[in-house]
Amino acid sequence: MKTLTFSKALLCSLLLSTLSAQDASLQPSTNPSNSNMGASLQSIDVPNTTAMEEFKSGNFSAGKFYTKEPVLLDSMTKEELSLKSSPTGPKKQRARQENTKEDKDLNVSNALLDRAEHKMQDSANSMQVDSRQIDSKLEDSKMQDSKLVKGSPAMESSLATKKVSTKQDLMTQDSKKEPMLHDKSFGMQEVKDLYPVSTTKERLDYAACSDYYHQASIRLDDGTYAVYIKGKGFVGFSKTRPKDVRVEKYDPFSGLFLLKDSLKTPLGYTLMDIDNYARSRELVSADIKGARGVRLLKGQAGFLDYGRIKGQIGQNGVLSNICYQIYGIGVGGNSFIEKSYIMRFLDSKGVHYGDIGVRFKETDPKSATFEVLYVDPFFKSNPFMQGDVLISVNNIAPKSFKDLSEMLLNLKEGSLAKVDIRRDGKVLSFEVKAGKRYGGLLLPDSFLERFHLRLSDSFTVLDAPSSGRFSELKKGDKILKIDGLDLKDYLASMYTNRDKTLRELFTKLYMMKIKASTKVQIPSKTKEDELASYIQEFANKHSSKEDIKAKASKDSMQGSGGTKVSSLKSGDDLEAFLNMNSPKINSESSSINIIKDDTKTSKQENANKTPSFENLDMLISRDGFEFRLIVK
Repeated sequence: MKTLTFSKALLCSLLLSTLSAQDASLQPSTNPSNSNMGASLQSIDVPNTTAMEEFKSGNFSAGKFYTKEPVLLDSMTKEELSLKSSPTGPKKQRARQENTKEDKDLNVSNALLDRAEHKMQDSANSMQVDSRQIDSKLEDSKMQDSKLVKGSPAMESSLATKKVSTKQDLMTQDSKKEPMLHDKSFGMQEVKDLYPVSTTKERLDYAACSDYYHQASIRLDDGTYAVYIKGKGFVGFSKTRPKDVRVEKYDPFSGLFLLKDSLKTPLGYTLMDIDNYARSRELVSADIKGARGVRLLKGQAGFLDYGRIKGQIGQNGVLSNICYQIYGIGVGGNSFIEKSYIMRFLDSKGVHYGDIGVRFKETDPKSATFEVLYVDPFFKSNPFMQGDVLISVNNIAPKSFKDLSEMLLNLKEGSLAKVDIRRDGKVLSFEVKAGKRYGGLLLPDSFLERFHLRLSDSFTVLDAPSSGRFSELKKGDKILKIDGLDLKDYLASMYTNRDKTLRELFTKLYMMKIKASTKVQIPSKTKEDELASYIQEFANKHSSKEDIKAKASKDSMQGSGGTKVSSLKSGDDLEAFLNMNSPKINSESSSINIIKDDTKTSKQENANKTPSFENLDMLISRDGFEFRLIVK
């Protein structure tokens, strides 16, 4: 029994020494760098001093309670931090403390055991014991107990548990944590080296990229930001022209703007094309609010079909792989403009987008089939019709809607574009003189932009040109009908999408004129009809009232040289008569074939004839009066 008591006492001594080491580790640190982020003073309970003194003197009594004393520490457990951060945490904690007040009071038996352990700790802790000594003593104690109490698995399990717990408390009390970067706008973010070794555990230095952005950007008078592109200048995006005198160039179609070249900064960005790194690694989205890690979802597929990321990027933020190399400029949300579209704007002297007078829709993306959806009737000599299927532009078949839009919008004004289409099963080819685009992309596109005419959702004139076409209209006029077409049927759709409705309206008016012009058909003529018609024309010019055709139908006829001519029974005989008796006709006999060919040509021209859209018959309501207005 004495040996068991000694083993138990030694075990308690070791445990108390461990607790003492823990208490020493919990002392407030004088080095601020050793304290964790968010640490604060906290109260914990320790054995009561009075109970300890009574225990030493032997004057303790059974049934007496001893309250533990609070001590302030400078660290908090995860649970306590979570409780403190919760808005209802402190209230719940106080309630729990009040409800469990009796649990905090120790009975004398527990107090005696605690004091016994502390007394043995004082004797065993005369010198500080490191972790290796603790392990050795625990092992010796375990061996002694195993000799005395064989077959007692509870004792062995308890000793092993205490040993592991003690070592973990001493060696792994402060677990290793990766450094954290605190961003007030975007929360806690993990930081590691810039070039990760795997895609699953990579982390970027967001703070450095955020600082770089602040030094490589400039704030305009209206709050818009622009970033400096090396060798080009400050570039930015805005749906409207920024209100700043330093703006030198603005593209209303794409929203890109450029500041005066006199503005410079020592730090700038280099534009890069989307590469494998961007597709497979985590990127940085940096803007004036901070920086964050993002992933690329898709590249830009059109002027307004922006590239997209998994994450957020502010307007005029940058998408980069390292701080000074970027893939594009943000437009807000999760969208950005790629390098090729930015460089198109920077490399062009002015702002120009081409037009051939139609708007296409993609009917089959797999086969890259594009069909004419809207026709601009105000485009000069527009040869297209709604429903035409595009084959190629300048002998190049577009493979996607992006290819088609870039082909057309990059056409130079005045250049000739060869456009092949399929209409009613026939292949037709047109040479179209490219014009200037007046609407589309970020601008309204109703086909009226070239006239500076703007209508409301109820077809009321908001802005009218001062000269040229539609200058007869005045602000406040309401258009009721155009070419007999009642506009009441379009009011509902005007409120939904005004530009689309106006495109549909003018396309319908255009197609109505085409159908009206194709109702008149030129009847086909035979060879005999053509010859008889020519004879009639010749008779009107060179004869009196006598009809040559009737004259030629006689059984005999005296020619100019006294030659007898037989009756004419066919077109060939009639042609022989003309060749024999009319020297002038003979010298111009080829004109018969010319007339014949011209007739065929006129038929073809009539089939492809562009209807005139010069005049528009409008019914206008002005100041309570309705009147008819012919717009030329």
